[in-house]
Amino acid sequence: MANTGKKVIQYFCEVCNNLIDLKNEDLYTYRNKFYHMDCLTSKLKRSKKPKYTGEKIKVILEQAKERGKVTRRNEKRHSTSKPVKLPSVNKEAEIKEKQDMQQLIDYVSSKYRITSQSEIQRVKRTFTMIKNGTYKRADGQKIPYENMYNMFCNYEQELNYIHSRLKNPIDTQIALLYYDIVVLINKYSEYIYNKNHATKNENDIKDFEVSTYLKGRNIEEDDSDDNLDIEAFLEGY
Repeated sequence: MANTGKKVIQYFCEVCNNLIDLKNEDLYTYRNKFYHMDCLTSKLKRSKKPKYTGEKIKVILEQAKERGKVTRRNEKRHSTSKPVKLPSVNKEAEIKEKQDMQQLIDYVSSKYRITSQSEIQRVKRTFTMIKNGTYKRADGQKIPYENMYNMFCNYEQELNYIHSRLKNPIDTQIALLYYDIVVLINKYSEYIYNKNHATKNENDIKDFEVSTYLKGRNIEEDDSDDNLDIEAFLEGY
């Protein structure tokens, strides 16, 4: 889908519905629809009828990228179109949302050592889908950027503990981030309940889960609980 205005044409991905950032990403045009590269790749891999081979997917991506370039070259022909009338937007809310997103991205980029621009853009799209309730692992649950950031901070101790007890450690930082995202999504209802009912102080929330599970045990202490079945602890994640 493309939105046309007086000077700028914006393209939205057919898969994730997010804006395609043409300053940092290529436009992929496939069957007259627009895509991010990874979104189109995922769509083709999931296709059952027809089922595409890896080589065929590579060819389609190359063709879609070239069609995207043609689409961009044709922008001038549409740039003088009548501007689309957009609904009024609460500017303060819009500014805050952008700030919340940037705060979240800054945090996870630092914590999980993500430096690749393509990976950062992918993570941004993931958080946008979570906010909109379209992320497949969230089952329609919507989590604002601010709450997701607060959960990363407030549950940092518990996430670190979970990592230390994994029987099969996750070997890449981007995979670890997506693992933690799923953990936090599954704890969101509990987080909101604790925030609204169990405590009034966010510092209490920060230690709530770990202290409840461990019953005050020193994580570093060497005792019988070291043989804990981490899979049982992670049940439902």
